[in-house]
Amino acid sequence: MVKIIVKFEKTAVCVEEPLHAVARVDGVDVEVQGAADMVLTMADGTYHVEELKVGLAPATDELRRRYRLQAQVYQCVLNQQVDPAVSVEARVTTVGAVSETYAARSPAGLGTLLQQRE
Repeated sequence: MVKIIVKFEKTAVCVEEPLHAVARVDGVDVEVQGAADMVLTMADGTYHVEELKVGLAPATDELRRRYRLQAQVYQCVLNQQVDPAVSVEARVTTVGAVSETYAARSPAGLGTLLQQRE
């Protein structure tokens, strides 16, 4: 995995940013590991988690739910790693034959997200 950091007008962009955390789910510690496609640190200090997907056909509601959950988990993990006063936003962007962008706000904690059932 290659980590690229680019600065553009006071915005830092990290590609394939590793994110790790431990959350308690049903009394068991669960380790969460992943890599956000992009984490942007904006000039005002806020963070933006960007999950990028390639769409060759319109996404189903179930696929959008899974993509949103992935971005929400990364958002929660990053929230645990930065100053609590700093805002962390997340969104999913699909590019390709079908393009769309939607927010993946997570009001719940990481443990709550991991407990979600179908």
